[in-house]
Amino acid sequence: MRYGGDDPFVLEWVRAQDLVFSNCSGGRSIPLAVGDAAPVWLRKDRDYQIAAAYFYATDFEEAQQRFDAISNDSDSPWREICDYLVARTLVRRAHFTKDPEQQSGFYFSAEKRLARLSGGGFFADGARLLNLIKLRQRQTGRASGRTGAESPSIWRRRFPSRSDRLHLAVRQV
Repeated sequence: MRYGGDDPFVLEWVRAQDLVFSNCSGGRSIPLAVGDAAPVWLRKDRDYQIAAAYFYATDFEEAQQRFDAISNDSDSPWREICDYLVARTLVRRAHFTKDPEQQSGFYFSAEKRLARLSGGGFFADGARLLNLIKLRQRQTGRASGRTGAESPSIWRRRFPSRSDRLHLAVRQV
């Protein structure tokens, strides 16, 4: 079925997207879930819109839970990006916490989540986010305290050679 600009489902999607972006300038406007009568594409998109609205409203805990649920939904077209977004949300949580132990835990969890991006369209974004995590840990002087064997490294798995990892790191800067 084709949908046009005057289709009620398309108009509902646009209305909700406006709500999502309204959170970027402050406030908390969360779109409502759509019912079972809505087409599957709108229900899946709405799940993503709601998660994004929580993210932009800086309710990172709720956003993380919702992105995680989407990443585990094999029918969602947003599944792959939500693995990355869970990690991004964890980095935001780390940024806003003052507790060094919590901060370290958030960064470690983000690294673990990024390890799920073993390839695909968001691997490069994940590598850049991993660079940010490492930079922030160095800036605060608080590495995770975990040994290299415990800490997941998407770089080591994807690029086993140290020179390959160095080349990638230089390209990211």
